[in-house]
Parts: sequence; structure tokens; C-alpha cells
Amino acid sequence: MDFSDLQKEVIDAELCTRCGSCIGVCPKDALFLDDPLGKCLPNINDPSYDICSGCDAPCITGCPGKDVDFPKLNEFVFSNQPDDYLIGKSINHYIGYAGNPHIRARGSSGGIISAVLDYLLTEKMIDGVLTLIDDPDNPLRPKPKIITNNIDLELSAQSKYSLAPVNTILKETAKHDAKYAYVGLPCQIHSIRKLQMQNDPNVKNLTLLIGSYCGAIHYFKSIVDYLKKYGVKNLEEVKKIQYRAGEWPGKLLITLYDGREFSLSKFYANYMNMLYIVERCQVCSDLSNELSDFSGADAWAPTYEERGKGYSLIVTRTIIGDDLIKKCIDKGILISEKEVSHNEVLTMHSHGIDNKKIGSYVRIKLWKLMGKKVPDYNLQISTIPFKSFIIALLVSIAFKIGSLNGFRWLLRQLPMDITGRFFQWLRKKLKLLTKPKNNKTNYFFTPINE
Repeated sequence: MDFSDLQKEVIDAELCTRCGSCIGVCPKDALFLDDPLGKCLPNINDPSYDICSGCDAPCITGCPGKDVDFPKLNEFVFSNQPDDYLIGKSINHYIGYAGNPHIRARGSSGGIISAVLDYLLTEKMIDGVLTLIDDPDNPLRPKPKIITNNIDLELSAQSKYSLAPVNTILKETAKHDAKYAYVGLPCQIHSIRKLQMQNDPNVKNLTLLIGSYCGAIHYFKSIVDYLKKYGVKNLEEVKKIQYRAGEWPGKLLITLYDGREFSLSKFYANYMNMLYIVERCQVCSDLSNELSDFSGADAWAPTYEERGKGYSLIVTRTIIGDDLIKKCIDKGILISEKEVSHNEVLTMHSHGIDNKKIGSYVRIKLWKLMGKKVPDYNLQISTIPFKSFIIALLVSIAFKIGSLNGFRWLLRQLPMDITGRFFQWLRKKLKLLTKPKNNKTNYFFTPINE
């Protein structure tokens, strides 16, 4: 196997997650990230593929695009299968926020990931953090970096919603005898776990995997088209992009060098996920970052949304992750409002769970019917509720229509207030339609190969 196999089976098949691992683990530094503000795909410096000769092809074995064997990886990480495949293995669930008001204010929601990392660095429990930071020299896209101090950690605050493959610098973590925490999206952590299962040296120093929930990542063209709506065509005018600026739930805020600002509330900006979603995200089945040590998300519930300030849902999955969160709560690093039930966890993100866990399998079936290649998760759903099937079908149609340049142009002609209000209404409607009635959900999923 070599990069030509990855090109054929993953990249050309539109199964690339853009995690960046193939670039980050290539032993010959033969790969690079091509068109980072466009398709953002891995490419090779040697079109003949001769450079791949004699390689064990970790770019393929660590790739999460073509397959993620959830039953096998659950056994590897947790030594058993989750009680509920909708959110994966979990030990405890909390609602909380950073004890430091400054960290909380800078976070996407409650700032819990930044607070934990700040604590770990301060106490020298880790040597660094591999994550994405805002790049002052290139405001258009975040860059992956190993952070070793609390000051630089501030650059990693808030979610980054457009493509930014963090795993491109994985091999940097193996250069020293050190302990690193890692922060990534579900597909990025899928790759890390696959590499860990293979004893890949590039991930041997990653001792703590922290995951964020992820509904979808979108192409940078979402920002390009948004700016076009206001007559801004030269991207060199952009000074800073913040995807979750201001008081929670935050807003998209783009600042130009001439002082002009363009902003859009978080819920209004959700249209970008529908129109500019990366193809592989449509068939991703992991919303809650199931293979992390602990994962964090917005606490989407009226009781918290109405307060502002920022509240996070924390789901602990491993003993390491659970012990760390408990210690942070005991020390006041995190303020825990309360522990929440399994059903509350499902309810907060019911629309996302339904789209990922049910909708992805519907779209996998649709892709197969169209002759497209699909990812293999070694899981099957024994029953798909009719309501969920119809919702998934309609969302799939919306994804297709939203990808058409003509439709995007038409949408740009509408006042943003109309577009935003519609997508805010749609979110509320989907949450209502997908709200779970009880905890009996595990019967949906069974492994294909035990």
C-alpha cells in the first residue's frame, strides 16, 4: 500500500475527514496540505509515488476516513462496549463552567477545556498541549501548535468551525520525552486511537485526549460568501475571525483592518453547516467524541441558554478523564452546577444526536444506492424510527441543495435576518421533534462483526 491507495479509496471517494494524520505521521515527509482555504486535502510531493517505496503506510492504517471500527476501538480504549451507542461510553455527566471568570468569558461556552488545560500546565502535570490556535500572522485559518505555556493557551480558546487539520504536526510530539494533552474533533481522535492501537510512535506521548462535540465542519467558502454579501472580496482585508465571540452563545465576528466589523449570532450562523458542510461530515456518526477521555459541549437547554455567561456539558469516559474532572471540581478549577442524567445529556443535543447517529446511517444507505463509497463503522441499526428516517432524508436533500452555487447565490440576496430566523426556527423544531421520551435507545445499534 502507498499514498495512491489513500488517494483512490479515501480522497477521491470523498471520505477524507481532513484530520491531517496522513501528513503528520508520514515518515518521509512526503505529504502536504493542498488548497487549505479550499478543498483542504492531502497531496504528495512525488506524483510517481516512488517515495512511498518500503513504507508501512501509516497514512492509510491511521486514516479514519474509510473505516472506524467502533466496537474494536471501544474494547481497546474502555475494555468494554458502551451502554448506549448514542453518546458512547460515559462515566459521569456534569453541567459546569471555568472557575476563572476570564477563562469562562473567552470560551465557546463555559471554558471548561481551557480551564482544565490551564490547570494541567500550571501544575506541570503535562509538558504541553497539541491543539489549534488563532494565528496572528494568518487570521484566515487556525494552525496546529504544541502549546507549552499558559499565555499561548489563550490563543486556543473558542471553537474553530472551518477546516483546520490539527494532526498535521503529530510527529512533533514524538521528538521529546514528554507528556502531552491533545484537543481534537471526533474524526481527529478516531485517528489518534487507531494509531495508538497500532503502537505508532507518533502518538506515544499523547497521554490525555480531550474531545469537543462536533456537528459538522464547513469549508472556508462559507466565510468567503458571507463577506461577499457585504461587498468584501479581498481576504487580505480580514484582520481577525472569531466564530464564538462575545457572551454565550456567542456570534461569528469578522474584523477588518479598516475597523469594520461583521457579526452574526451563533444560531443565525448555523446555516453555514447546512450549505458548506464537508462531504465526509454527512456520514460521520460521532457527535459527542466517544473515544476521548472526556468531552465537552455547550449545555443546550433553555434554563442555561437564557442566563448567558456560558455553560458546558462535560461527559467523562475513562477513569483518567473522570478523576481529572473530579479533581478540578474539588479545587474550584471547574464549577459544577450539578450532575445530569443520561436522558438530559441526550435531550441537550437531541437534534445533533439524531442527525449523527440516525441520519448518518440513512445517508450511508443513500450513498450506497448512488454507488458511492461509504465509511465502515462495524455497527448496524436494527431499527430506524420512521420519523427519524424522514428527518434524515429531508436533511440529506437540504445538504445537496445547499451545495449548489446557484442556491448559495440566491440565499446571499436575502436579508440575513430572514435567513437567520429561519435556521433558528429550524433548530428549535428539530430539537422538539427529536427530544427523547426515555432512555431505551441502545437497541438501535449492534456490531456487525463481533
